[in-house]
Amino acid sequence: MLKKCCLAGLVFMTILTTLLLWNEYYLVNNSRRGARRKGRGRKAKIGKVGKIPIIPGKPLASKKEYDQVKSFVLFIGYPRSGHTLVSTLIEAHPNAIIANEFDLIGKWQNWKPQNQNKYFLFDQFHKNSHMEAQRGYRTKSGNALFSFYVSGQFQGKVQGKLKIIGAKKGGRTTKLMTKKKRMKTIETIMATVNVPFKFLHVVRNPYDNIATMLLRTKKMRLNMKPDFKLNDSETLDSEILKYFNLASRNQYLAKKYAKSLLEIQNTDLIRRPKEMLKKMCKFLGLTCSQKYLDDCVKIIFKKPSHTRNNVVWTVEQKRRIKQAMKRYSFLKRFSFDSD
Repeated sequence: MLKKCCLAGLVFMTILTTLLLWNEYYLVNNSRRGARRKGRGRKAKIGKVGKIPIIPGKPLASKKEYDQVKSFVLFIGYPRSGHTLVSTLIEAHPNAIIANEFDLIGKWQNWKPQNQNKYFLFDQFHKNSHMEAQRGYRTKSGNALFSFYVSGQFQGKVQGKLKIIGAKKGGRTTKLMTKKKRMKTIETIMATVNVPFKFLHVVRNPYDNIATMLLRTKKMRLNMKPDFKLNDSETLDSEILKYFNLASRNQYLAKKYAKSLLEIQNTDLIRRPKEMLKKMCKFLGLTCSQKYLDDCVKIIFKKPSHTRNNVVWTVEQKRRIKQAMKRYSFLKRFSFDSD
């Protein structure tokens, strides 16, 4: 009887010890997982501000302040063309607000009728801008993978009159503005806002643009080594088609809005930043201070990123792109060996 009790006690103690060890293991590892999840969650929030359907809260400005807006800015173009940088530079101006990754047409269509008005729209732009400066690509904290913080300037806030307001979602905006069903929506927004629209078309060397689109599609751009080369001819063909589909749409929009559109060559912005910044400000009706120019130049890349060298191209693919570029005035200057 005594032996049975001792055996039972031993088994009980063994089970109890095992459970305690497992519990300790679980707590330690769960804590680590939680920390990792928290880190991933913080990163996940970076750059996702534009995906919030409606940003809640009280208006950040009065109707009177929103009535002072002189121009409404939209970006057309291509993914990975450099319009995030351009929108950031404009957003840094004390009299401008540019919402980041804001799907204007898509959001407008999903909003209830009572929200489809100028003041609600402008305030959503303003809140997006403010949140981007707090936790997005334009944050000072450096949590964003790519930080577009312009030190000493006015990202997420306004000083003086608000003259320029708008949104950046280049490739998506181009697609929607050239679809028959969505054209009516942008016309409705234009009529509702009743402020002159201005368009910015940011252009990058097609070989680099297409290469970066491919690398992003394959999720290889962020952790890529300098000497890396991706060999995926089939997916590259698909990205080439996507790019020139957008080029055709942008050419149509460039003709339709010729009097209110500015073409910005990414290479020119990098090579002659102050000259291009002045050109952009003049087009938008903004005054550029020397400090604004100096601060903005600090975050502009020193040289173009040649991601074309990280992709394996066939002779046929190079030839096809070269021929296609001839159909578009804004692409004729480029070649595989140029910036």
